[in-house]
Amino acid sequence: MIGTYFGVRSTPSDSFTDILSNVSLVYEYDISDTSNPWRIFDPAAPDYANDLDWLRPGFGYWILTEDVDVWTVDY
Repeated sequence: MIGTYFGVRSTPSDSFTDILSNVSLVYEYDISDTSNPWRIFDPAAPDYANDLDWLRPGFGYWILTEDVDVWTVDY
């Protein structure tokens, strides 16, 4: 699980470019969204199948990876 460091929202693809080849899924949970609290991004899925379009400031994200990886964040 990671917290977002972004000052503004950003797409999962843009945020994880360094490790995207090892990312299987990214999950977001938003308790305030009672109709769809879990959002998922799968880099292998077509865009229409993903409902996690943006990483938002103040949220945490679960990242499922296929291998050990190092994510370097420039900020």
